[in-house]
Amino acid sequence: MLHVTLRMKTTLKKTLVILFFAISFILPGVAHAQFGSNISENLSVTLNPPRPGPNELTTIRVESYLVNLNTAEIAWFVNGTLQKKARGDKSFAFTTGNLGSRSEITVVITFDDGATYPKTLTIYPADVTLLWETESYTPPFYKGKSYFPHQGVVRAVAIPNIINSSGRRLSVNEVVFTWKKDGRVLGDKSGLGKDTFIAEGGTPSRTVTIAVEVTAEDNQYVAESSFSVSPVRSEVVLYEKSPLYGIFYNNALNSPYQMKDQEVEVAAVPFFFTTTGRDSLQYAWNINGSAILGGQGGSPDITLRNDRSVSGSSFISLRVTNTERMFQFSDNNIVVSFGE
Repeated sequence: MLHVTLRMKTTLKKTLVILFFAISFILPGVAHAQFGSNISENLSVTLNPPRPGPNELTTIRVESYLVNLNTAEIAWFVNGTLQKKARGDKSFAFTTGNLGSRSEITVVITFDDGATYPKTLTIYPADVTLLWETESYTPPFYKGKSYFPHQGVVRAVAIPNIINSSGRRLSVNEVVFTWKKDGRVLGDKSGLGKDTFIAEGGTPSRTVTIAVEVTAEDNQYVAESSFSVSPVRSEVVLYEKSPLYGIFYNNALNSPYQMKDQEVEVAAVPFFFTTTGRDSLQYAWNINGSAILGGQGGSPDITLRNDRSVSGSSFISLRVTNTERMFQFSDNNIVVSFGE
């Protein structure tokens, strides 16, 4: 009985080995037959960049979690013309067309058993330009761009550049704008024709990122753009003010400042405050540690006089604050020398 039992185990082992090899050869065909068209439906196709614009180099990659594509023959077509074919080559790079064009990309996967599975996507290039500015004060004749202060306000305008298949440029009222601030969609500021967006810096003060996605004609055309703006400190600069010519914006006062006459008027000019003018801020002047009283909230201008015609110097200091935004303030000081 012992001898018979051993022979039965040996026979069973051979049978299992033969069955294992048979399954190994049969499984690929069985997998293709089982999934059928689901392979095409479950092919994952990704774009880089995700929203390609006109005449932009774009990389397409195909992946599948159902079958192994590394041994399959992969062919890439652009508008029906074969561009590339290689075994296991899962990525393809091409350049999109002009605005108003369409690029039909088809990837065809062929396995060793002859089973073929296609996947097609169509790219309609679109573009959007973001223009932005900060609502902060700068004086007349200032040639630079106003900076974004702490707790500041930034205004953005999106300009879509979308031409449909008939060659017509779409208007703003035909485009849906989706605005994001720091990655969060702001639904009340998004919608059809809403091409303008206003955002405020929060507390604690940090970099603000504004993004917009524009879509048109049932999401056939999609484009996106974004920018980031970092807050800066507000500033105040001192200038000499003439009763005849006004403020000399071309010549900021440096310390020490020598008075040439017995009287001089000094003007404080704010930069990068969220305000419409100088008079809406609060000015606290000090001379040698003593406060100089002014009008309501202090005056942006003070007059210094050397009534006794003596020689000496005084330390003038100033703090400018925005009472509505606690993080908007600035200091400046200057030593004023008078007499010979």
